[in-house]
Amino acid sequence: MERNRSTWLGIALAAMALGTALTPNATRGAESKRPIYGRPFEAKKRPALLPLPPGAVEPAGWLRDWCIAARDGYTGHMDDYDVAFRQAWAADFRQKGEGLYWYKGAWPYEGGGYWFDGLARLGLALHDDALIGQAKARLDPVLNNMNDRGLLFLWWLDRSDPGDRAAVKAALEGWPLWTCGLLGRALSGYYAGTGDRRVLDAMIQAYGADPDGLRSITGNVSNLWPAYDAYTRTGDPAIAEALDAMFREGTSSLVPTIDRYRRPPDLTPGAEVDNAHVVEFLECTTPWAVGYLWTGDETYLKAALGWHELLDRVAMQPHGVPVADEWYLPTGAFRGSETCDVAGYLWSQLSLLSVTGDGRMADRAERALFNAGPATVSRDFKTHVYFQSPNRFAAGSPTFPHGPGAGGGVYKAKHDPLCCTAALNRIIPWYATSMWMATNDDGLAATCYGPCKLTALAGERVPVEITCETDYPFNETIAMTVKTAHEASFPISFRIPGWCETPGLFVNDEPVAAQPSENGFVRIERTWKPGDRVRLHLPMTPRLQQGRDAAPRGPFNGVHAPTRVSIPAKDDLRGLPYATVSYGPLLFALAIADLADPNTPDPAARWKFALDEQQPRIEVVRSAMPTKWDWPLDSPLKLKVQAVAVDWNPSFESPMLPAEPFAKSGPSEAITLVPYGCSKFRIAMFPVAAEPEVRVADVRKILFLGNSITHHGPKPDIDWAGDWGMAATAPEKDYVHLVAAAIGKHTGKPPEILVRNIAEFEREYATYDVDAKMKDLVAFDADLVVLAIGENVPALASDEAADKFHRGVVKILAAVRSKRRPIVVVRSGFWADEAKDRQLRKASDEAGTIYVDAGPLGRDEANAARSERPYKHAGVGGHPGDRGMKALADLIVKAVLARAGEPGR
Repeated sequence: MERNRSTWLGIALAAMALGTALTPNATRGAESKRPIYGRPFEAKKRPALLPLPPGAVEPAGWLRDWCIAARDGYTGHMDDYDVAFRQAWAADFRQKGEGLYWYKGAWPYEGGGYWFDGLARLGLALHDDALIGQAKARLDPVLNNMNDRGLLFLWWLDRSDPGDRAAVKAALEGWPLWTCGLLGRALSGYYAGTGDRRVLDAMIQAYGADPDGLRSITGNVSNLWPAYDAYTRTGDPAIAEALDAMFREGTSSLVPTIDRYRRPPDLTPGAEVDNAHVVEFLECTTPWAVGYLWTGDETYLKAALGWHELLDRVAMQPHGVPVADEWYLPTGAFRGSETCDVAGYLWSQLSLLSVTGDGRMADRAERALFNAGPATVSRDFKTHVYFQSPNRFAAGSPTFPHGPGAGGGVYKAKHDPLCCTAALNRIIPWYATSMWMATNDDGLAATCYGPCKLTALAGERVPVEITCETDYPFNETIAMTVKTAHEASFPISFRIPGWCETPGLFVNDEPVAAQPSENGFVRIERTWKPGDRVRLHLPMTPRLQQGRDAAPRGPFNGVHAPTRVSIPAKDDLRGLPYATVSYGPLLFALAIADLADPNTPDPAARWKFALDEQQPRIEVVRSAMPTKWDWPLDSPLKLKVQAVAVDWNPSFESPMLPAEPFAKSGPSEAITLVPYGCSKFRIAMFPVAAEPEVRVADVRKILFLGNSITHHGPKPDIDWAGDWGMAATAPEKDYVHLVAAAIGKHTGKPPEILVRNIAEFEREYATYDVDAKMKDLVAFDADLVVLAIGENVPALASDEAADKFHRGVVKILAAVRSKRRPIVVVRSGFWADEAKDRQLRKASDEAGTIYVDAGPLGRDEANAARSERPYKHAGVGGHPGDRGMKALADLIVKAVLARAGEPGR
């Protein structure tokens, strides 16, 4: 049942004015004039954007259809899915002792916090009496039983009982108290939309009864935000004391792995940090923004933003949510993102958007909602995955390292553990209720886009209704009609997404300057009249983006323990090359049709393609929006892009992208992509295709990578005065210059050469950072690469050492072929070593490069420098002399010309 619009207008406006009726304004240092949507009591800093009460924004169009699916699927019927949801915060479900461990019975407290948050917000957004009533019924047992003896919202425990306190702390450093923070957020949202005074009474009892209550929690900080909400709505001095204690320097009780988040991380490329479980990460980084609001200390805000920037740089997936299966790690085509973290990431970005007013957070929220959001659930909102991955070609693949493992990628009614089944209920409601916010000068801000209707107060408390008609993000235009009770002056700010280069903004068909400010918003301050029209045009351009899949590979041991991750450089070359296609905030994918259900792919589907990076020729195809929106496979927005069919057969258990670009061996063809969220099976992180290997006739640049035979500077103590390949008598007689001269003679133009001694790699192949130390060599973009190493590699005395050397060589070959396909020659050792040469040949064969065996040349004494003249240092004399250098050059040139089908010398 839905309330009629006029009734809701009055209720919504009354709810928006709730703060005014409570008490006179009071501050702890913030500006004295309180905005319409400011809280009765303020901290040192105000949020840049003020959240509106749930219900102020009502979804419409396709977004409303999705909300209705959520209501009729999981959100309105969670009690039917598992007994745990009937137990959640029920009056007769009171865990104590060991029962407070999540895995020994207490999990329903976590699930209830997630579900109630989404349930209340969705009911308020839809103005749905039944959902709101259901939320009230589930929250009533807490509200009706709260007392001043409990531990936060664990009202049946006694905080003065050492046994209860010890049991709570023993349960994973206070895990039950973390669930109280989840419930506190649900209660805060419910109060904002309903004005139920019992909520404030309960929050005072939870957060004001013990001034040391927040500071003494050792394992989480989830209660900071609801405690802040409780103070700013009530002014309770005991809550203020608890918050003061929490942010007082040197008094924290937090374990080090959590306390580290109160300070900004080192974001220098190459810096390392221990990773974390992503739910823990989001819940323990985002709330430190409250420290900034409470104390005014910007360090807290820099910390929250810095850690999220780290997450973005290290782990962000193209669909807008980081790798989280369940710990964050580098981006990967077959790595998972937990559904809990789709919800948690949206919440975190929308919360940081409010604090900072930075439109980049809204960009992130849109990307996450429009892509990762629908991938979590089936189209009828009745089954879901625990993990999603950008590429999914079969149900049960890949095998994920934690949670349900391979089963986590299968759509089921519920997963064990049940956290994702509960958390998915937060995804849509948090976005829908955050699409508009208020500003501190009594204006309004369009923060996230989609079809909706806003009912709010602005200016001199004038009732305003703004209708947003759009199919965004499936089209580019948002048409808004502003209806004010009477003419009124106030500002409206419109976010310009970071991806949009040429926005257009019109008021009553007259253009308005649309240059966004540093925070990404365009502000229009004017006298608004009933019926004024605003049109925002956000032109989208197809974007093909390249990246690197640097995700660790299995097999996985399932152990929950941190690993070191490093901050990648912007142009980091580590990992496997991939390409993605985006259009505005949408990621696109090659869909593999799901047949009977989202776990049954079409076996006849063609999906083994590599994108043609050089000539993608992307075409936009549009059709009418469907009458009812359910993220259809036949999307109204499609892209056609050129791709090449390839021989790619990823394994079922541990699939991966190819190590290097495919060579284009035939014409490309157009494949059709759909929005990522419209697919259940898909390829979204594509292998890439490159032009065929460079022709010898086109060689203009040659890169030589080697050791002292390739280049050695003067070293008097070993009787070597040259600055070229040891032990030629002149630079033009070393193999480098002889090869360059021969190739130049063949092409008709002397090539540019770059010579680098990488003996350091030979000695440290197991730990050598190829991507960082060879970045400038890769940037040289050679047409011909000669890799001549091995002589300085220590004896490979074990299979493990041989494998590490092989992998190091593979990394070098992948790096020099990361942009295109130069001719590559891998030379064996001049001084033959069967174990080393075997690994060099193996790496060369795997990469399809030219392998030349120099061992016979080294065994011929006539090729040694000591055969041509005496040397004081035996090592120098053992190097190839002029004859040996010529023999090496002839061997390499002959192989290169043979590759091209041309005669050697």
